[in-house]
Amino acid sequence: MNVGRIVAMIFLAIRHLSNTHDTVSAGLLFLFCPHPGRPPFPPSFPSFRSFLLFVPPSAMNVVVDDRDPAVQYFPNWRTKDLGRAVEFASTTSNPAKHGDAAQLTFSGTSISVFGTIAPGNGQSSMDFSIDDGPATTFQPPPVPSTDKDGVHHQPLFASTALSEGSHTIRMTSSGSDISQIFLDYFLVRTTEVAGKKVFIDDADTNLGVVYGGLSSWAEAAGESYFGQGVHVTQTPGAWVAVTFQGTQLTLQGPFTPSPDADDFSAFASIDNGSPISLVAPPTRDDTTQTFNNRLFATPLLPFGTHTVNFTYTGGPPLAVDYFLVSGAPNLSANGNSDGNGFVAGPGPSLSVPPSPSPTNGPGSSPQQLGGASARAGPNMGAIAGGIIAGVVLVALLVAGIFLFCRRRRARKQTSPSNSDFFVPSVTQWAGKSDAYAYNPNHRDSMMTLTNGPTVPRSMGYTADAEKQEEPPDPRKSRYLYYPEP
Repeated sequence: MNVGRIVAMIFLAIRHLSNTHDTVSAGLLFLFCPHPGRPPFPPSFPSFRSFLLFVPPSAMNVVVDDRDPAVQYFPNWRTKDLGRAVEFASTTSNPAKHGDAAQLTFSGTSISVFGTIAPGNGQSSMDFSIDDGPATTFQPPPVPSTDKDGVHHQPLFASTALSEGSHTIRMTSSGSDISQIFLDYFLVRTTEVAGKKVFIDDADTNLGVVYGGLSSWAEAAGESYFGQGVHVTQTPGAWVAVTFQGTQLTLQGPFTPSPDADDFSAFASIDNGSPISLVAPPTRDDTTQTFNNRLFATPLLPFGTHTVNFTYTGGPPLAVDYFLVSGAPNLSANGNSDGNGFVAGPGPSLSVPPSPSPTNGPGSSPQQLGGASARAGPNMGAIAGGIIAGVVLVALLVAGIFLFCRRRRARKQTSPSNSDFFVPSVTQWAGKSDAYAYNPNHRDSMMTLTNGPTVPRSMGYTADAEKQEEPPDPRKSRYLYYPEP
């Protein structure tokens, strides 16, 4: 493990403890830990790597389908035989006449409503209000009859920021009896995610989604995609990794068959486990694009933090629309999970984590379930111990540097002055200077120091009264003389 990787690990550990959430740490992680073709950190560190990549946000989006029992319709809404594969859960609901209403009580800080707009001249409308407040009217744009399926995933309403707690949204058809508006799904921003489906859009890179080599991925826009866009790649080796807390992850996206290309080839790896092949969804023909396909679903995993890495290897392109997370814990306001990462009450708990199911799930086979379902979740105690050890190591390093600088400063303060260095010289040359007397036939050759001062008498030299020194002998000189050769 190199120094850069250690720095990145310590930086992200401290960032997690301080509950700060930004994208700088992800950039530092890939700057210090480049690892082409798969998430950073070697396979021997799957749990620690997942922990570093994923810092639980303060809130997440929970998706609520229009057919969820929490949505109440009155007096009459049309639901039978409504919905297409392109829509969430392949369902929609449509008011039967003017005045039909629906409501949903939720807990969160915001809510958004999405739906399908059928062909029409835009005479329909729907009123939205929160907690019986002022209504906001949605007026759909005209949709030409040539778009026989209408336009999908259209934002019908988005609330302002709400106080944390329980709220009720009410929707009332206020236009003509034949409405163009079909309710599809709701996205609720909340910390209470236990028992619900967490929705992660392909563009939510701040929620644990990391793309390997952004130049290998392109963004495609379209009304048939959730969030009006998808990430697409046809570069072998391109990958996307998702780190989450929960028990299951599902990948949804469009699929475009390509008769001239090789068979679709991509695989998933759960917590750096054995690769599991993705299976191309069925299509009506060799050219028609299908939407909202379930491209992969993990088996039921032990509750904890997991990372799933999807790698494209060839054939028709791999397109990522959104991810769904099941079994996620509730989140507290500061971004940590309640109960040290576990949910109190119904759902997984610290003492009794959920057990993996031996049954097959969509997107997996009996062979695929063999290795992944038996994997243990991350050892949170070991992770915490590693973080504490890292922080202590940094503290010791800082303390060592401080002590070194302090000792060096003290050594400089106690080092001898320049005058001290002359004392040995005086002692060394004192006995030798008396052996030489002034001789006009001798020449100067070397400067030396003598016992007595060498200040000329012209400067008014006086003997040192304290030391009782005698005036210098005029015959003595401050120079050494040597006979001429």
